[in-house]
Amino acid sequence: MLRITLRNVGNIAVDLAMPNIGCPGGDGAVFVQYRWHSNDPNDLSGYGWGCGGGGLDHQLSLLTRVREEWIRLQPGEFVTQSTNIRDRFKGMKPGTIEYWAEYSPPTLTTKEMEELWEAGFVIPTESLKSSPQTLIIR
Repeated sequence: MLRITLRNVGNIAVDLAMPNIGCPGGDGAVFVQYRWHSNDPNDLSGYGWGCGGGGLDHQLSLLTRVREEWIRLQPGEFVTQSTNIRDRFKGMKPGTIEYWAEYSPPTLTTKEMEELWEAGFVIPTESLKSSPQTLIIR
């Protein structure tokens, strides 16, 4: 089981999309990245994961998506999300999985930023990356 806890360590409330374990969720999303390293120094093969799905619903404005789908974290608040990741690593050769969470800020026009600010939303605008963690595959 993989559990991600996202905590607002700042001093103001921030608005962001729910964390997405497994696949990048697009602009303004928190997602988990993985990298596999073989235990065999002669094994130069890689291992990757693919993501798929339908197109994003761009009919809704960013302001509407933020208002209806995103969460607000007050200073000190957190959100936790868990998933069973065993199926993702079935059949893998012995090695180490390195994983980390990343935040990808939305690409905002000046007009969108002004609309969000006037509506009372604060969107983090800098990319963030957690410290890498490891999981051993035997």
